Amino acid sequence: TVCQGSSVSFSVTATGGGLTYRWRKNNVDLADAGGISGATTSVLTIDPVSAADAGSYTVRVSGACTPPVVSKVAALKVTKALGTAGAMTGPTLVCAGKAGLVYRIAPVADATGYTWTVPAGARIVSGQGKASISVTWGTEPGDVTVAPRNSCFTGSSVTRSVSVSALEITQQPV
Repeated sequence: TVCQGSSVSFSVTATGGGLTYRWRKNNVDLADAGGISGATTSVLTIDPVSAADAGSYTVRVSGACTPPVVSKVAALKVTKALGTAGAMTGPTLVCAGKAGLVYRIAPVADATGYTWTVPAGARIVSGQGKASISVTWGTEPGDVTVAPRNSCFTGSSVTRSVSVSALEITQQPV
């Protein structure tokens, strides 16, 4: 597994005379084009890797002796870049000390987790790493922020500003 946008190389070692090489993806011959180089050498390089490069790679080696031989399959999996998280839902005006406040976003394609932050005094009770959290709020206003992530990338974050309301007596009876 490689990250989208990185480089990957496959290599083969063969013996015999007059060797020629032909790399294939999903049983289709490759050619040097775009990000592919070395399609007829012992080393195939893809730079940069795109999601479309995922697949099964083999190399057919021919030489003075027949028949040609084909390598075992090398599977290429590509971890895709992440988009921006969609709109966040959840209250924007909360009571100080309120528990069970839920903030969520729609799952982001290819994300394997989510990083949530809340302001000082607020506490994530459950859901860190998921597309939805439950929060117990403190007394201070601030932002709830989430960013999708996978093993290669952190997507753009989304923020929701939250104000805090508290009941208080501003002047005692006289």
